[in-house]
Formats: sequence, structure tokens, C-alpha cells
Amino acid sequence: MKPQHLIWICTFCASLPAPGSLLLLGNGSEGSDGTLTPTTSIEIDLSQAVDGEWDADNTAHAGQGIHDPEKWVVVFKYSEVTVPEGVTVTFKNHPSRAPVIWIVNGNVTIDGRVSVDGKNPAVQGAAAVPTEAGPGGFRGGCARPDQGGAGMGPQGGNNSRGEYNLYYGNEPILPAIGGSGGAGNGSRKFAGSGAGGCIVIACAETLSIGVTGYISANSGYRDYAHSGSGGAIRLIADRVEVMGKMYATALHNGNPGYGAVGRIRIESRETAILTPPVPIAPAPVVAVPDDPVLIVQPDNSPTVRIAKVALPADIDTAAEIVNPLAPLEVAGDVEFPLGTAGLVIGVETTNFPVTNGRVFVRIAEKFGGVRIEEAAFHDGDYAAARWRTSATEPIVFSDGFTVLQARATGP
Repeated sequence: MKPQHLIWICTFCASLPAPGSLLLLGNGSEGSDGTLTPTTSIEIDLSQAVDGEWDADNTAHAGQGIHDPEKWVVVFKYSEVTVPEGVTVTFKNHPSRAPVIWIVNGNVTIDGRVSVDGKNPAVQGAAAVPTEAGPGGFRGGCARPDQGGAGMGPQGGNNSRGEYNLYYGNEPILPAIGGSGGAGNGSRKFAGSGAGGCIVIACAETLSIGVTGYISANSGYRDYAHSGSGGAIRLIADRVEVMGKMYATALHNGNPGYGAVGRIRIESRETAILTPPVPIAPAPVVAVPDDPVLIVQPDNSPTVRIAKVALPADIDTAAEIVNPLAPLEVAGDVEFPLGTAGLVIGVETTNFPVTNGRVFVRIAEKFGGVRIEEAAFHDGDYAAARWRTSATEPIVFSDGFTVLQARATGP
């Protein structure tokens, strides 16, 4: 029996600007997850979130949050949040690695630390498992003595060039998405750092980060490991007061400001108070929130997904890929014998312009570089369309898995 090659279908992203779901703060949050007022440091296990619609009442599972697989978010609806000085709140990823959203119908006071940081690479040596990112971010690439793998995510580091990531995602942080992973360093035998994740805190009243407060969405770090990018922090409130620290950047030796930065956005109905010299990196975008406030994308937002992978003669009859968010620890989405070449990747879009839109597939191998293939329009219309990559340029796989990620860009 020939060895099998696994193809992993990764989280997709669409870069069309689109409005989010309509949510009036204080109206969309009924506080059904109770209060979050830890007195000692805690790790919130996002895998305990129940599947459902993000804005549903969660009283029956208070404190566990709701995972909305359609929106790719884990949402907590609190009545109040207080993180005291000396207390740290971190997160264990949901299997889908969805970002975190807190909707609070009272005040938010952070005098301790809230972290969606990416993980540090493992100790030096062959790294067969990608480095974990913060929730909403993408994992770092693997490594072996002769080759490092590309980092995951839209702008994951590419070992063939040893590059760091640039700005990614979108300025409104809508949809919520974290950073991209760093490439594995083959010569140093280090996996790439996990990227910073994404956290959105929407507060109906005052959101205060005290002098000792700190919100971070940094990448992991280790000497000689390629850094992932910083993640994203979005704060929305009637009144925002920041006297502490906020960082969403790449780290080196534990210090912010090295490598790729992420995004920070502050939306306040009253003038945001940023007490100088507030240590914030990157510089935040400060804006007035929309009315009603936009938290997640509505049902008519653009979407793009990888639907099929097959040889040209089989692409029409190939089985649909039903779980594009499958975690890497479970069986691969699609298996092919090693040496299979000329595969076609079928992509589907909804609510997306077919005349002047473009669709791309990022192909990242476990121990190899990155290829970007543009998919050509096949059939359909704005409401629903199909796209396909060409089979003329063979896709040659190295051992291990290959991650496919679709991206659509509009005018």
C-alpha cells in the first residue's frame, strides 16, 4: 500500500469589506454568562463552549460561552468583568481556534492581564507539530534539520525567504482574526512561533485598563525561531480609559516591537482617554463606534471556502469537504497517495463579485515552501459561484501534510 499524503483544509478568510451583525450594546448582551471576577489567575477553556448562535441566551451553560461555527467566534456575554492586579486571564483554544469576543452589559475593569498570546516554539529539535497560536490566530510552521515549514495563515512566514509577516487582516478587525504563524527554522531546528490571537471586548458602559492593566495579543518567541505576527485587540465601549499597556506585536527575547505588528482598534462613544505615555504597540486606530455597533459579520457577508480537491476528471463528482475547520490533531480532510500530481482545487464563494473579484489558494507544505495559485471562475453568479485552480502546473507534495487556505479579494 502506498503511503498517504494528508491535505489539511485551513480556515478561510475573505478580504471584502462588509458590515457586521447589528448589535446594540446593552441590548444584545443579556449577561447570561454571569460575571467574570477572578481572584486568582485562570485559563478559560474555550473547548467547553457550547455550539449555537453567538447571540443566543447562554444561561443554561453560564460561564462556558457559545461557539458559533458559522461566524467562527467564541462569545461570552457577561454582566461585568473585573480582572484585579496580579491576576492573569489566558485561554485554551477551541478545536476550531476561533477568536474570543466578550460582550458586557456593565463595566469592564482590567488591572491585571488578559492574554491571547501565541505559544513559544518547543525546545530545539525536530518539530513535527505546529506551534499553537492564540485564539483566532494561526500556528507556526514545523521544522526538521534540513527544512522548515511555512507558517500558517494568510501571510504566514515562508521559510524559503525567511521573511517576517507584514500587516494583515483588516483595519476594522471585522471579521475578528488574529495573526499569521512564523516559518520553521530548519537550520536551527526550531518550529515557528505561534501568532498572536484576537480578542474583542464590547462594553456597554466604561472599559478601563488601569495603570497595572495589560491586554496582549503577542506572538510567541524563542531565540533563533522565526516570529509569527502580532494578533488583534478591539475595544468597544461607551467610554474607554487606557492607563496601562496594550501590545499586539511580535516578540523577541520577551520584548515587544520585534518583527511583525498586529492591529489595535479602540471605539468609544465618548472621547477615548489614553493617558500618556501609554505603552501601546502598534499605534491604535481610534474611532467612534457605528450605531448600532458592529460585532460579527451578518449572514449576507462574502464567504469563500475550499469545497473539493481531486484529479481533473473527478472534480465534479468528488465529495464535498464538510469540515474546513478540522483541527490538525484529527485525521486529514483529504488523502492522496504520495506522488499524486495535477490536482484541482475547487473553491466556492457566496455574495462575491465574479466579474472583478479574484480567488487564490495558498498551498503550504509541512516541510516546504509556499505556493499561491489563482483560481479561475468556473460558473455561478454573485450569490454563489464556483472557482477552480489549473491542473497544468503539478502540485508536488513533500512528506507530511499540506495546508490549503482560500482567500478572496474584491474591488
